[in-house]
Amino acid sequence: MQLPKSYNLMKKNSFLFFHFNLFFSSVDKSSRKLMIKNCYYPILNIAEIYNIPINIEASARTLLEIQKIDKEFIKLLNKLIRVRKIYFVGSGFNQIIAPLVPFEITSKNLQIGNHYYKKILGKRPETALINEMAFSKDIAAIYLNLGYKNIIIDYDNLNSSTKKNVIPNYCYLGSNNKKLNIIYASSFLFQQFQSCIYGDVSINKYLDLIKKYQKNITINLPIYSGDAEVFDFRAGRFFSERKKIHNEWVRVYKLLENILEKTQIRFCLINNLNGNSNRNIIYNADPEAPITVKKQPKYNISRWSVTGRCDQKINTDCYKILQNKKIIIKKIGSKKFYENLLDLWSSDYRTHITNKRWTEYKKKIVFMLNFIKKKVKPKKDNVFNKIKNSKEIYFDSEKTLLHINTLKVKIVLNVRRGLSVDTLAYKSQKFKPIIGTIHRHKTKSIYEGADFYSGNMTHEILSPMLKITDLNNVLPKIYENKDSIKIYSNQNLKFGKLIKIIEIKKKSETVIIDINYKSNIKNIGSLRLNNISFLNINKKKIKYICNNGGKINSSYQLKNYFDQSVAPTKFVSIRNGLGCTDSKLSFMLDNKRINFQWDNAANYVLPAIQYKKINNQKILRVFFCNQEYDETSYPIKSSHNFKLKISTDKK
Repeated sequence: MQLPKSYNLMKKNSFLFFHFNLFFSSVDKSSRKLMIKNCYYPILNIAEIYNIPINIEASARTLLEIQKIDKEFIKLLNKLIRVRKIYFVGSGFNQIIAPLVPFEITSKNLQIGNHYYKKILGKRPETALINEMAFSKDIAAIYLNLGYKNIIIDYDNLNSSTKKNVIPNYCYLGSNNKKLNIIYASSFLFQQFQSCIYGDVSINKYLDLIKKYQKNITINLPIYSGDAEVFDFRAGRFFSERKKIHNEWVRVYKLLENILEKTQIRFCLINNLNGNSNRNIIYNADPEAPITVKKQPKYNISRWSVTGRCDQKINTDCYKILQNKKIIIKKIGSKKFYENLLDLWSSDYRTHITNKRWTEYKKKIVFMLNFIKKKVKPKKDNVFNKIKNSKEIYFDSEKTLLHINTLKVKIVLNVRRGLSVDTLAYKSQKFKPIIGTIHRHKTKSIYEGADFYSGNMTHEILSPMLKITDLNNVLPKIYENKDSIKIYSNQNLKFGKLIKIIEIKKKSETVIIDINYKSNIKNIGSLRLNNISFLNINKKKIKYICNNGGKINSSYQLKNYFDQSVAPTKFVSIRNGLGCTDSKLSFMLDNKRINFQWDNAANYVLPAIQYKKINNQKILRVFFCNQEYDETSYPIKSSHNFKLKISTDKK
């Protein structure tokens, strides 16, 4: 293809960017050679034969696998990089969702990735694709500190208020005023490109769309920034995948030729794009979506955390393996430990993984877990005795509400609603209730006429269509020792059992709610344990503090109303959530602090926040999601032991 004479004078910079993933979830190992032939070589042809500069990203693990299968491909790739027809973008050793894993894991992923990039390509990349474009501001420092200058994230999922103003051009300012610059991909544009190649959109209609689109945005135009394995290859994720009706790479080449001839667009390598060096606009995360992901809202962070075949279980296991790293490293060494764990934390195992690869995965994770010694139960030094009479522990006149008072805590439990928390108050906050049940008379709404509980469980199952809760009458058993008071209850629920233990510390402002829930049927559903509702927040300034994959926490001031817990479609049960990779989430209500703490290595959860107003009543709730569903979900037996610590410490 001969480029037009005026090509270099055109003003609108654009780029083509292809994401290589030889470990695509729904593709078995036996298809990888075909994937290289049908998908990867035709992309190199764009640069080599058609003389159009392109940008390619692959994890180091994908490069290593390509090298095993086809060394000539790596040689050709290196040649085209050297002559500056291809710009290579990194992403780490493996495709890992950084906002869902601890700081140490993303650091190791980039470090090990850089080692193999240098070994295979002769240099380390300076631009990184954020895997699945799942980005939180907390992870930015990791990329800058490990040598990256630019990251690629999705433009279309910037919050609307940001788009109305000046588009951010960097997301982190490090030492010596070094910036981590942002390059924007576009879910909308790459999906339109794919639709045109498949024949759903005509070339002329596509060109008209591009011309209109480029007038309305100020970023370098990302004509394509998607998967490499979608043309002349079908990954088998969906039963309804479209059939090929023509040679799709021939149509790609034809479309690119039309773009060059009929639009004011110039294709560039990413390192040659016009930057925005005169701008100084930093990326600010939205409290509603501190973790942004590519594509539509149905494609969100829950996809790799609590859906899939059993994402919640394998994420728990990965945290457990990391927690026991010293033991395992002594057995297999540091290199093998981290490369194995980075493999186990790969996003591909958490979506449309094939049966064969899932069987292999289970063997890999058992191999690592077998190095961990089972914990010996400690001897019971502090024996709990049953309480018979106590002035600090008593029922109301109707035997509905159980009051427990210590010097530090006052809590009221509703025994007719499964020991849900009616009110919880702390001495340092003058015993004004801060958590509890928002009774329906507060909202005065026929449309949302329900009580909003705390410390309860909801399990919504798709088939049979059923909602299970623990809001039932219970007969609590009460015990104490010198340090704590414990209230026990048991429930036989439809399709399962639930044990709830509420522990109130006597010498500190600490309450622990421990729910052990086991379902005896396989199900696809939404399971949320220890839900929390805040009280007395109408005139409060509210912010939350959490860590989404970084080294330090970030805080988010609540201004606009939002609901992360709502279902974006009938087939996806949750809209968004938080990483909370250190197993902590805190709230500030004016100067009052409430901390939630758990252990992801014992029971991994995805917290989600709901902040809304019903009539004149503000509602702030937190859901700890143990199981959610989307199109990747399989029926599983829900079995969870989730222990939530609620305290006021400033730590």
